[in-house]
This record gives sequence, C-alpha cells and structure tokens, in this order.
Amino acid sequence: MMSNKLSALYRVYGMLVESALDLPELTRVTSDSDRGDQTPDVTIEIGNVPEHLPGQEDSKIWVQVDDRTCLLRFPAIGRVLVEDGRHVLVEKDPRASYDDLRAFLVGSGLATVAHQRGLVPLHVSAILAPDGVIAFTGESGAGKSTIAAHINRTTDWPLVSDDVSGLYRSADGFFLESGVNTVKLWQDALQSLDLTSDGLKRDLTRHDKFHAIEPSKFRIGRFPLKRLILLQWGDTLELQKLTGRHAFQVALGAIYRPELAAICGNRDTVVEAAMALSAGIEVEMLTRPKDASVEKEVMANIDLAVLGQQNLAL
Repeated sequence: MMSNKLSALYRVYGMLVESALDLPELTRVTSDSDRGDQTPDVTIEIGNVPEHLPGQEDSKIWVQVDDRTCLLRFPAIGRVLVEDGRHVLVEKDPRASYDDLRAFLVGSGLATVAHQRGLVPLHVSAILAPDGVIAFTGESGAGKSTIAAHINRTTDWPLVSDDVSGLYRSADGFFLESGVNTVKLWQDALQSLDLTSDGLKRDLTRHDKFHAIEPSKFRIGRFPLKRLILLQWGDTLELQKLTGRHAFQVALGAIYRPELAAICGNRDTVVEAAMALSAGIEVEMLTRPKDASVEKEVMANIDLAVLGQQNLAL
C-alpha cells in the first residue's frame, strides 16, 4: 500500500509541488539550495475522492466544477480533485495502477491546477536555440516531439519541455518554463532517429508511443521565448510568417486544455496572453509534405532557425 506522506518536491511550470505520489516525469528538487525559502505552491495527496460533486450526481461529463473545486473523472483509471489551485487529492480505480493514474494527473490534473492559479500552459515541444526558445505547436501527430528530438540530436541544442510548458511574461518579454522532462515518440519517429522501442517505457495513454529521450537532454528553467511555429502537413516545405488574426489564432490554439481555462475562470487570462504573444514574438507556420524525410525537414528547420530563411521548397 502506498504511503500518503508528502515526501517529494518537484518543479513544473514554475510551481513547487509537494507530492505523495512519485512523479518521475517532473524535475525533482533534491537540495535545500534548489528549494530556497520557497514553500510548496501545490500539494498532492492520496485519499478518498468523491465520485460526484454535490448536486451533480446525474452528470456524465468527465469534469465537474463547483466554485474553486474541480473534479476530474477518468473511467477505469481514477479521479483527481483539484481545489483552489493549491490542493490535489487523487484516488485510483481498483482496476488501475498508480502509473496509469499518474499519466492523467501530470497532464490534465496539473493543467487544471495551472488554470485555477491563473497561469498559461502551452501545448508545445520546445528547443533552446542560441538566441532563445523555439516552440513547436500543432495538432496531435503533427510532429512536434519528432522535430524537437531531431534538432536536439543534430545540434545538441537542449530540450526545454515536451507536451506542456508554462508561459510567463515580464518587462523583458515572454519566457517558457520547463514542464515534463521526457519526450514521447511514435514507432516511426523512433525509427527516424535510429532508435528502437526495446527497453523504452511505453506511454500510459497511447499503446504505440514511448518515452524515448532521457532527462539529461533537457535544460530545466525559464528561458526567453522567441518563436512559435505551427506545424501542418501540405504539398511543399514552406515557412510563412504570420501576423494579426492568423498569429493570434496560432497562439490561442497553443493553449493546453482551453476547455479547462473556461471552466476554471482563466479564459480572459489566456486570451489576453495569446493576443500579447502573437504580437510580441515571431509566429510562423511550417507546412511540409508527409512523404518528405524527417531528416530533410529537420535540416530545413535548423536553417530557418539559424538564418531566418523563408519559403524553402523541397
């Protein structure tokens, strides 16, 4: 039986999290110097989570909200209760493991925490280039993780985060904060990197996806965000600079779990952040054909990132 003792500290999206559940995907705080005098922003405990919030017993939706309390329900996996962006209580389904539940906690659970706290989580894979972070966004299967992994291997530019990162703004511009320090790749992406799935940890939510990049490839912290690139499939390899409404749509589309932003009262914050981001950094769209080799499209990305070239065709 797992202990409910709050025994480990982690950093994610700029928050200090104290958790009774082991969270190996996050950056663990192991020394007093790393922690400083900061008290935990969030606590995660294991306990009894209600099946419904009061008065919502008939609701079939996966998320229920009552003021500053949010209940996330994952069938056959478990439940996560988030209160005021500070306290998280988790309970696994008897048919599941804590590993199963952890996948949803680290994703939707921590996204709910972020939105309740008024933070802005971005659904991106990010690489730290010499002049700042390049973040790739796009729909599932667009190749965000694949391109970031290839650039890391080819240039040794460190990864910042995969899947979700925290967006911050100051007088000096926009910054991206590290999130989960692992990269999940499909089988074909592994092959393009000359890797196999042998010995790799399988993603808990997708059968044919694997945790493929070790934490040593990541640079943990908060770094200037310089470019946001939307990945799409098309007929040619082309990079287009976007402005105005089109740039805003890309920035808004990069928000992680926007439905949770609305539910948690964070809609105005993320819309304002997307508007400012679209005007404050380079926003681009990279279109490339599916039959192009990954190496060729990645090298084009590197050229674009370093030289600022545009409209490169195969």
